[in-house]
Parts: sequence; C-alpha cells; structure tokens
Amino acid sequence: MADYINRSTNLATNALNARQLQAMIAEEQRNLSRSATPPSEPGQSHTAKTSETASTSASTKKGQYSKQERALITVANQVSPMAFLNKMHEEKGGFVTNGEQRIIENLLSKQIFSGAVINVLIFYLLMDMKQAALTQRLTETIANSWAQAGVKTADDAVKEIHRFQEERNKPRPNRNGNRWSQGTVKETLPDWAKKRLSTR
Repeated sequence: MADYINRSTNLATNALNARQLQAMIAEEQRNLSRSATPPSEPGQSHTAKTSETASTSASTKKGQYSKQERALITVANQVSPMAFLNKMHEEKGGFVTNGEQRIIENLLSKQIFSGAVINVLIFYLLMDMKQAALTQRLTETIANSWAQAGVKTADDAVKEIHRFQEERNKPRPNRNGNRWSQGTVKETLPDWAKKRLSTR
C-alpha cells in the first residue's frame, strides 16, 4: 500500500492523486480476482456458467462496494488519520488547519474509533460532502451518530454512510398539521424519562 501511495504522489508538489491511487488498487484487485478464478472446464455447461454469473451479480447488488469504496477501505486501513487528512487537502489544493488537527487529535484521544474509521469520516466530509475543511460541530455530530450505530471498522463506516443516504432519500410521511398522538412522544422517550412521567 505504501508503494501505491508513493507511486500516486507527485514528487514535485508532494500531492496525492486520489484517482490514480484508486485506479491502481482497482487494477490490483482485478488481477487478484482473475488469478483466483479457476479456468472453466471444457465440459462445463452453459447453464452452469449462467447461474454462476447470476449469483455473482446478485451478490454485487446485495451489498458489494463500488471500486472507489473498496479502494477507500483499503487505503483507510493503511494510512494514519493525520497523513490521510494532509493528503486529502493536498489533493484539493488546500492545507490542514490548526482546528482540524485538534479535531483529529480529539477523536483519536477518545479511542472510540480506529484510525481507519476516522479516515473514512475525513473522506466523507471533505470529498462526499464537499466541505472545505473539517468543522468541529459537523465532525462530532457524524462521529457521535456513528458511535451510537456501533461503527467499529472502515467497512462499518461505509455501510453507515449507505444507510444514512437511503434513509435521507426515503419519502417523508405526511403530517397533519401539529396533531400528534399523545402516546407518540412517550413511546420514544428514554426509560429514565418514562419513569419520571409515571411518578407524576
């Protein structure tokens, strides 16, 4: 992985070309999958090949990641968060701010997430959400949400991003003005609040 990063970094500017890095990782994975695939037997029927292809495409639809996501997970597991943040900013032509450095140090000191999860969070904020820099409020909001969702690995983080996007894209149910059923709030309250209500 270090070799990929070195080959994707412009030595004159020290900037990481994320697209080139992803392309190299994707190519390596294609080569590995080709070498792992056994050659088809001369007598293998067309039906067997078709069912094999169908099951592969079904598993891809179910929960496989895109090439970019697989590349991100691979890189996230290999690079420290500060180095990752620095390279992301270099790719965008920016720089790491003092505030961002404190945010990452604070996340690391909490020991809730691995460096790989923090790297996916950095990528999500800077590249997917197109933020110019990490902000404490937004970073901590997403990190808190991921902690509550039980995110432990880079894989988990990517799945949580998918889940959030699917949730956000769902059509919102119509609400009839401000008429809420009296039981709704009580049902969603935490146990300690329910106990306080029951003692009144």
